[in-house]
Amino acid sequence: MKFIIALSRECPVLCLDEPLAGLDPIVREEILQLLISYVDLTRQTVILSTHEVAEVEPFLDRVILLKAGGCELDTDVEALRTEKGQSVLEAMQEVIK
Repeated sequence: MKFIIALSRECPVLCLDEPLAGLDPIVREEILQLLISYVDLTRQTVILSTHEVAEVEPFLDRVILLKAGGCELDTDVEALRTEKGQSVLEAMQEVIK
C-alpha cells in the first residue's frame, strides 16, 4: 500500500530503497511493471537501491555504483553493454573486487 501512495504523488524524484526485498519473484515482476506504468519518466526520476541487480537491469537507464562512500561507476547502461560488453552485474562484480 505504501508503494502505491508513494507513486500517487507527483514528485520529481522517487527514491526506492530495496523495494523488492522479501517479495517472491512473481510479485517482484508485478512491482517492476507497476513502477514502469505509473511513473512519468519524462517528468520524474526514479532512484532505486537494490541487491536484485539482475532482475532490475532490463528496466535501468543509468547505473551508479558506490563503494566505501565514493562513486566507482556512473554510466549509461546501454553504453556499459555496448562499449564494455558488460552487464550491470558484471560491472558490479568488477567494482567489488
